[in-house]
Amino acid sequence: MRWARRKVHCALLLALLPACALSACAANQGNEHDGPTPNALWAFMDPGAVTVDSTVLDIGVQRSGCADGFTGEVADAQVVYEQERIVVNMSVEPIDAGPHDCQDNETVPYQLNLEEPVGNRQLVDGGCADSSLSGATACSDGGVRWKPGAGS
Repeated sequence: MRWARRKVHCALLLALLPACALSACAANQGNEHDGPTPNALWAFMDPGAVTVDSTVLDIGVQRSGCADGFTGEVADAQVVYEQERIVVNMSVEPIDAGPHDCQDNETVPYQLNLEEPVGNRQLVDGGCADSSLSGATACSDGGVRWKPGAGS
């Protein structure tokens, strides 16, 4: 009898895991950058304002996953500077656990200050590296938000 109950519990857990991943119901955990796991996507408020000399980026942040249209307060920006690109991972404060309607979440303006100019590097939304978001329209180009020569 106990074995049968365990099988049912395991089956139920396995059935719920994909839903949790899609609705961002998993708690934020640290990653290799010692910050919360990115749980938001971003886009430029004015893509034409970005140049190779830019060190301040005005972006709009939107929570990924179901959240009743709520994005909330931006909690963290993790920026990884590489030779060919700058990867920006955005996180927002967690929301209450439980079911949430899936609709477009609000866009929250955020000013991101870079430690060095953009230069001849791509600006990439690191949230698109999350496999659950890779099929999202905003991630169709691998999360590239700006390329050198595109409006510079």
